[in-house]
Amino acid sequence: RSRYFTAHTTYTVDTMDTSDQIVDVFYPIQDLGVAHKFPLISYAHGWDGGGDINIYAYHPLLNEIASYGYIVAATRACTFGCSQDRVNLPLDPPGFGTYYQQQLKVIEFVRSAAKLHDKVFAQVNFSTGIGIAGHSMGGQATLFSSSYTNATRADIRAAVMHHAFTHIYPPPQIPFLAFTGEEDLVAESKMTRAFFDAPGGCSQCAKGFVDKVSAGHMQPLTDFATVAFYTAGWFKLHLDLNPWHLGYDWESIIFGNTSSSLCAGGDGGMKQCVLVPGS
Repeated sequence: RSRYFTAHTTYTVDTMDTSDQIVDVFYPIQDLGVAHKFPLISYAHGWDGGGDINIYAYHPLLNEIASYGYIVAATRACTFGCSQDRVNLPLDPPGFGTYYQQQLKVIEFVRSAAKLHDKVFAQVNFSTGIGIAGHSMGGQATLFSSSYTNATRADIRAAVMHHAFTHIYPPPQIPFLAFTGEEDLVAESKMTRAFFDAPGGCSQCAKGFVDKVSAGHMQPLTDFATVAFYTAGWFKLHLDLNPWHLGYDWESIIFGNTSSSLCAGGDGGMKQCVLVPGS
């Protein structure tokens, strides 16, 4: 089949940070009589990207990711840092030290709602594990959620970081793909390279470092279709474990050398593009 049409809904979740307790959810619309289940992706916005801004800035990206067969849930909390359990990290905007916990709380909420037979979350395929992704400070949240013991505890099995802003570089413990760019003057590419190269990560996991020549910090929002395409491709290989889906050869798209492959021109000119297959 081709890609899915999608729908959008919101939930108010009282376990989220009080700065904003709305969670946006995008999900595929199924054909009548069809009951597929889809993997869950918990997405974390960047600084000044929560609240009502989330609607305008991130919805095109999240909708696009969902169209590849994912249920995407995104917190609006902590637009300028979290209000509760507020922790400041060196050189970072204040209040984001525990922001990653919002990404994890979204996962907990979805699990609980599915057990109560929520009609949207009843469609989540928990057997694949969970995917996580995020932009800027949400990229850092995704880094933290994929590191330490967080991924194991939440059954997170694949991650994608979009221009992560961080001054702490824990090694991810799951397959991850990290986007950055030479035109990003906010979250410079060296930040992404630092956690890509961090010792102590999963030695058997696939990982990718995508440093596009012309990409600025807002690439996931301004070039959302391309970013969503390769983000979905990474999840197809490392979350769904479905290398051929919706008519796409995802193995070739991510790791191949054709004109549509990630590092071979599909995402444009690269300063450096490094893909390490898992074993």
